[in-house]
Amino acid sequence: MLLLESSFSLFIGRFHPVFVHLPIGFLLLGALMEFFNSRVRSKNMDAAILFTFKLGAASAVIAAFMGWLLAEQGGYNESHLFWHKWLGIGVGILSIVALFIKGEWLNLPKVLYKTLLGIIVVLLMATGHFGGVMTHGATYLTEYSPFGETKKVAEQQEFNNPDSLIVYRDIIQPMLEKRCYECHNADKANGGLQMHTTELLSKGGDGGPVLVNGKAMDSELFERITKDPISKKFMPTGGKTHLGYEEVKLIGWWINEGAAYEKSIAEMNVPKEVKTILENSYKVSLVKKSYVETASVEPLPADRMESLTTLGFTGAPLASGNNFLDIRYNKLGATPSAADIEKLLVAKEQITWLNLANQNITDAMLAKIAELPNLTRLQIQQNPITDAGIANLEKLQNLETLNLYGTQVTDAALTSIEKLPNLKKLFLWQTQVTPEGAEGLKAKLPKLVIVMGQSVTSKS
Repeated sequence: MLLLESSFSLFIGRFHPVFVHLPIGFLLLGALMEFFNSRVRSKNMDAAILFTFKLGAASAVIAAFMGWLLAEQGGYNESHLFWHKWLGIGVGILSIVALFIKGEWLNLPKVLYKTLLGIIVVLLMATGHFGGVMTHGATYLTEYSPFGETKKVAEQQEFNNPDSLIVYRDIIQPMLEKRCYECHNADKANGGLQMHTTELLSKGGDGGPVLVNGKAMDSELFERITKDPISKKFMPTGGKTHLGYEEVKLIGWWINEGAAYEKSIAEMNVPKEVKTILENSYKVSLVKKSYVETASVEPLPADRMESLTTLGFTGAPLASGNNFLDIRYNKLGATPSAADIEKLLVAKEQITWLNLANQNITDAMLAKIAELPNLTRLQIQQNPITDAGIANLEKLQNLETLNLYGTQVTDAALTSIEKLPNLKKLFLWQTQVTPEGAEGLKAKLPKLVIVMGQSVTSKS
């Protein structure tokens, strides 16, 4: 059919949302008038009902025809479109039948007429529901319901740890959901593009992928949101609120950084302008928090702390309300035995800072110290420790500071130290580690600060 193949058909079809409310109003009004008229018969009311059904039937047919033309543009969920289209056509046909019975142009039982009115009302509601789902998404009616599982929280989330902030999930996706999902969702795919899952967003639309990883300017998604708003290709279309400058800037940055879906912000390069936007508009803190600021433990029972105090250990919480402990050995004229070190394990969860400087700590003792899973600062300077002892510390995955000043470690120990992923500061003054060895470690752990006497390797 020539009409269905022309752009003029789409022009006519887009009047569907304008006309579709007319049959809803007329037919519902006619049904209500018939309900009240069934109790007190009135010829004047019968004439008004007949006129109302004429308008309802005519507008239902016109709306169904326009909807048929609009559907030709594609981009809608096929299942929802099927039901919306044929239920709408059903409304048009049944409204004509009801009109002919009411006008007595069809000699059919009145009970059939009343049944038809009930069916028309039900079909109107079902047709409207599927139309709303196609336009606004399946959760449009329930997403803000106080009883629905999909209720959204309007308050802006504050991100305090860059390691836990996933850029796409927490920053980019909410923008796309707010501005783009209305036309690119599970129920509607304008241009063949659906964006509600990462797989479909990566797949792209009818013209192919809309993201070119690492190249925002070559990505159709970025091109569309940066066009002149008067352009037909500018997105979002239809007068919807478009993305603001900061949102566009962040999407471009995300694409240039590889358009990764799982990367945290700590894993990405953040230019100064982007950093300002994130900190000021999104309340994002780009300062990585220490382990003890993000983890928590139960308080150490008093009897266990008392047992450690008896052995010569003293301890204090890191801060008020924080159950992590700073433990050190302070028994005058004595050093801890291997058995004393082993008894530290009664507080293995709570000990996060441990100071055993100049306490005759041996390699064998370090094997027990390595069983403290939450240890973040270890001061074992000026002890007879060798490379073999340092190998025991590889299990300390949360260690952030390690002081080996005045020990016997060599470059061989650096192989174990490089396996400590969260190490931030390392003291190697008066050890046998060479400057070349330290530089090699720095190349592998570029954010690590290495202190070697008067020289500090401190690029971060």
